[in-house]
Amino acid sequence: MAGRSVVTAFIPQGVAGGIKGITSLVITRYLRIKKPLSPIPSEISARIRYYRQTKDLSRQKLAETAEISVNTLARYERDEIKALNPQILQKIARALGINPVKLLPPDAEVKNFYDHIIPRLTLGSRIKNYRMRKGLSQKEFARRLNLSRETIRRYERRISTPDKETLRIIAKVLGVSIKSLLNGHPKTQRRKR
Repeated sequence: MAGRSVVTAFIPQGVAGGIKGITSLVITRYLRIKKPLSPIPSEISARIRYYRQTKDLSRQKLAETAEISVNTLARYERDEIKALNPQILQKIARALGINPVKLLPPDAEVKNFYDHIIPRLTLGSRIKNYRMRKGLSQKEFARRLNLSRETIRRYERRISTPDKETLRIIAKVLGVSIKSLLNGHPKTQRRKR
């Protein structure tokens, strides 16, 4: 063993000859030593995988903790989901023990998790943004408004627009002003005392 490095001492003889061509990642994985992780990636999918690996969690364990399916988690990590669901991302972040904002790309202009996933550009997207911030499903939101879930879906997708009275009720349920729904300014509704 004299003259052999600690690393090559554990690598089979056939591999030790070509040690210069093996990356440090392969060596550390072969030796079952935790590898130093690369810098935090910029894409949400890669960031989920990065934080999962830093916590040394399997997909199965993270999915169980986040109360989502392994398939859903795998699809998020492979960037196969185009319409990101903020509630699922929050479950993943909570299971990872991190703030959901850490899943956003570092160059994200907005610092609010929901504003990045659902930009408040239209009335429909503002309704959806505020609804999800409140943690309400379309079904629960529709129940509180005494409307159908389909009506809520149509508002959020800009297929139809609520009338003034419905808009007032939506603002009240969401705890925001009518102005913020119409203009996109995030002022919350003031409570009367």
